[in-house]
Amino acid sequence: MSKGRIVDDRVRLLIADVYREHPDWRAKEVKAEVNKRLGQDWPGLSVVQKELSKIRERLIADNPQDKPWNTDAIDRYPQFAITPESLPVVLKVWKSRIENDSWLTIREAKWVSHLFYVIPDIEKLTETARRYALIEQLYEMTGQPFNSRGLDKRLMNIPFDYFDPFEPRVSDLPYYLDKDGEVIDFTSPDAKERFEAKRKGGTK
Repeated sequence: MSKGRIVDDRVRLLIADVYREHPDWRAKEVKAEVNKRLGQDWPGLSVVQKELSKIRERLIADNPQDKPWNTDAIDRYPQFAITPESLPVVLKVWKSRIENDSWLTIREAKWVSHLFYVIPDIEKLTETARRYALIEQLYEMTGQPFNSRGLDKRLMNIPFDYFDPFEPRVSDLPYYLDKDGEVIDFTSPDAKERFEAKRKGGTK
């Protein structure tokens, strides 16, 4: 491997995603998982250590958006406060998550509040808010401005446009996440074809 190899946004986001899933892992363990997902023995340990240091610096303030949501968060974190109109719906989503042995984050509650008028079905709303929160968090962890255009197109059933200059670049996302937040399982026989079709504005 050449020493001058560039660490692009895709690799930065992948490192951030592995760290998000396993915040207690050491750099060596993060490196092993990143290498596994990329299918190559790169990036090296020093690169991963450097990127993890940057990620931890950004998270040093312990972002309250990723704490569990309860109604007390409305007063404690007014900058992330949900609207009064959305509170009954947020509570329904919160109840659903609790009943499924999970918990709703303040970030997810924020997106539920943003989207509940558009998505009346609680199950679909819960999953969509989770997807928006996940992608927003990944952008944040790598210091990039959040681009929700792909997610918004999915929400409104607008075909993806390969030439749309405002859609997220492929390099902006981990290799297994599509620009609309869908997890791509490339072991599936037709995954690559579906992935390319979406890039060209086709349907899933």
